[in-house]
This record gives sequence, C-alpha cells and structure tokens, in this order.
Amino acid sequence: MYFTVSTRFPLTEYDPVRAKFYHPSSPSSGGGFKDPCSNAAGDMHYWDVWHNFKPIEDFRRYYYRFCSEYGFESIPDIKTVRAFAGESREDPDLCGNVMQAHQKCVLGNEKLMFYLAQMCNYPYDFERLIYCTQLVQADCIRSNVEHMRRARGRCMGSAYWQVNDTNPVISWSGIDYYGRWKALHYAAKRFYAPILLSCDDSDPEHPVLYVTNDTLNEEKLTVICRVRNNRAEILGEFSAERYADSLCNAPSPFPRVLYRYPVPDTPGQRAGNGHKRS
Repeated sequence: MYFTVSTRFPLTEYDPVRAKFYHPSSPSSGGGFKDPCSNAAGDMHYWDVWHNFKPIEDFRRYYYRFCSEYGFESIPDIKTVRAFAGESREDPDLCGNVMQAHQKCVLGNEKLMFYLAQMCNYPYDFERLIYCTQLVQADCIRSNVEHMRRARGRCMGSAYWQVNDTNPVISWSGIDYYGRWKALHYAAKRFYAPILLSCDDSDPEHPVLYVTNDTLNEEKLTVICRVRNNRAEILGEFSAERYADSLCNAPSPFPRVLYRYPVPDTPGQRAGNGHKRS
C-alpha cells in the first residue's frame, strides 16, 4: 500500500501535474492488488516462457498494453567465460560446479537445454553451445517484440529483461559484464528499428507480412520476401512497392503463388524475409 497510497498523496499535493502520470508499481493495472498483472490495463510481466517452460509462441497469446518484463537467458562470450572458468581448463562443463555457480536462475541450465533442443541441433563443443544459446535468446525476444509491434495501438511498448550484467554470469542480458554484445543486442537494433518488416506465421499456411512505421513520416518502401529451404535455396519470392503511413502498422498478405511453400516447422528451414527503403 505504500506506493499506492502513502506516495501518491504527497505527489498529488506537491506536484499535481506530474502526479497524474504516477504509476504505483510494476506490474500494476492501476493500483492495489486486484489483477496487478492484467493483460488489459497498466503494465504486465510475462515469464511463462522461460520459467514455466512454455513454448516461445506462447507470447502471442497475449496482447499486452505494455509488457515491462520478460526475458530469456544465454551464455556470455567465451572470453567472458574464461575470465571465471580459467584459461588452462578444457571446454567448461555447463553442468559442472563452476558454471553452475555462475548460473543465478533455478534450473537455469536445464531451461537453456530444453529450449535449445527445440531450436537447433545439439552443439558438441562449448563455443558453439554459447553461440547457439545466444541465437535462441535473440530469436525468442525478437518473436515477442515483433508480435507486440504488430499490435501497435493496443500495445504501446515493451522492456525486456535485461540489458547488462553486474557480474560475469549466465543471464538474461544482451550485453555481458565486460561489455561484450550478445546476439540479442545486435538483433535489438533490427527488431526495434523505427521501420520494421515482420512476419505473423501463426497460421503457417497463410503467413502475413506486417510493415510497422514508428516514424512521424509517411514512407515509400520496397518490400522483398524470399522463401528458402534449409540449403538457402530460394523456393519463391516477390517484391512490392507500398506506402507506410506514419505511426502505424499494416498487414500485407503473401501472394497466392507462395502459399504452396508453407513456413516450415524445423529450425533450419525457416523462411527468410527482409526489407529495404527505396
């Protein structure tokens, strides 16, 4: 009740203008203890993906107003691992004492391997394991951010957990303790770009491309889409010119000629897409 009552009243008295924008806590649907993590109001935390082993696609069950906390772990760069695991050792053991001591999440390494097994073939050396966990982390957060940006108007923002670390560990960060970027931080430059092309493949037989324009200007775009197999061979492609209004998102269905190439389920066969500004 401290942040709902005790803090709100002094703010209302001494700073009535800014007190109108006071948000009592996070997550919160406006105050009190009634449904504080509501999907319909205020801000929401969502951790069933990761902590409760839900599939990455579970993010799409919700249309948050503002998702202020969600995340996914990965292993930091091998140079960071060597800083605490030692240069003289052979490949560190993810389930060994040293790595477990630098894993601050309960069953964290088990969760890493659970999701890794669904997304890629098992990597048999530690550096590849690091790389794969970072790719899975980046793809998980990308999937949720793109989903939320396609819901612009209802969902008006998100903040993933977390940007950086206070010590060298296996964590949810996009930048490790020594400032080394993980794949997530590189991916964030793309999925948080002001103009975004994303694919809603909830119905694999009829995927839909969305153009999201968060700038204040109307933009003329060239959308280019290619569907590839797991050998990167192009199965079908199209391009289209379109205008994107400012501060909006708009769907653009795949041409029927591409429907015979449904978005595959296997990790190595996912369709690629891209966009460029004309």
